[in-house]
Amino acid sequence: MHQVKLNIDGAFIGRFKQGGIGGIFRKSIGEWILGFSKKSYGPSPLYMELVALCYGLKLAKDYNLTNLQIETDSTSMPSIIETNNYPPYNTLISTCRYWLKMLGNPSILHNFHEGNKVAHELAQHGVNQTNVYYNQLYPDVLDYLRDVIKADKEGISTTRSNTTNVVVLNSLAMLGNALMPSFGCNNITTSTPMSAPNGRTRPCIMSLRSYFNSKEGSL
Repeated sequence: MHQVKLNIDGAFIGRFKQGGIGGIFRKSIGEWILGFSKKSYGPSPLYMELVALCYGLKLAKDYNLTNLQIETDSTSMPSIIETNNYPPYNTLISTCRYWLKMLGNPSILHNFHEGNKVAHELAQHGVNQTNVYYNQLYPDVLDYLRDVIKADKEGISTTRSNTTNVVVLNSLAMLGNALMPSFGCNNITTSTPMSAPNGRTRPCIMSLRSYFNSKEGSL
């Protein structure tokens, strides 16, 4: 309880090297606090994800939205923030790490695209904005997002029917995906029911940093 969930996403159009970012802050039971979208330019989808994270974290600090839980459908961005350097984007990564530290180093967790719909829609809206210098903030629920917000709050289930191998399953577990219950998955395929994917904060989470620290402590 009393946590704030931040879902973020970045959209990218490779042909024009332009895109958008979007995100949403919600209370622990799924109630809308603040949404945002913005047009952006950059070299890759990962860059857009990092811009979305930095912008969302700065807003959290500006609006005193503490005790954060962060979700993204990017599988590369959380691990880069937690454990690696990525020379092309080191300045942007350092900025993200600065804001994370200012907010108490909240966990960045992975969720599937189906669980990140609101942030995805806002990022797409950012692509279509005309002014790259204009930051759009939404203190109230946007009409076209009401059905998705309602489904998230009520825990409407979605089923993923695509096949995923064991390496991918274990990787998602290490990224904190709530539907991957262990690091020792032995499934070859999966059809995953998704209940309340992002309408509420999670009661129990582990970040990569926490995972590696626990392993070091057991050696």
